[in-house]
Amino acid sequence: PIPHPRTGRPADFLFTAHGHRIGANRLRKELDRAAKSAGIGHVTPHQLRHTYATALVNAGVSLQALKRSGMLAARQMNCFSGLRAA
Repeated sequence: PIPHPRTGRPADFLFTAHGHRIGANRLRKELDRAAKSAGIGHVTPHQLRHTYATALVNAGVSLQALKRSGMLAARQMNCFSGLRAA
C-alpha cells in the first residue's frame, strides 16, 4: 500500500478524496476534465493503463515483470513485444 500523503498511514486505494476511494464514475469525470483542460480530448482509464505499460516497456521493464505485476495479461504480450525494437 502507498502511504496516505497527509496521515502517512497505508492507503488501500490509489485515487482518493479525503481518505475515501474515488468511484469509477468520478474518476472518469475527473479524467475527462483533465484531458479537456490539456487539450487532448477524451481519455479512458484503460488508455492510461495502456500508455503507462507502453512507457514501462520502452524504459526497459520486461514483459515478464509486467505480467507478474498484473499490468499485462498473457494475451497482451504480442501487442507489446515489438516496442523496444523501435
